[in-house]
Amino acid sequence: VTGIAYMIPIPAALGALEGGQASLFSLIGMGSGIGVVIGIIIRMRDLLWTFIGLTYLAFRGLGIVKKVE
Repeated sequence: VTGIAYMIPIPAALGALEGGQASLFSLIGMGSGIGVVIGIIIRMRDLLWTFIGLTYLAFRGLGIVKKVE
């Protein structure tokens, strides 16, 4: 569901992931609330990886300046 949510052309896929997870968990009988929580956890994980990557780029850079000089 996560991959499909990111392929739908919705700005930042806002709500598509959570809706998909809620529907999926409702279909398998676990409750839509659990699906929404799982969707939020997935978003927090993705944001954490993005923050780690941006922090790395902020301190290490892309190395383009060294190659140009």
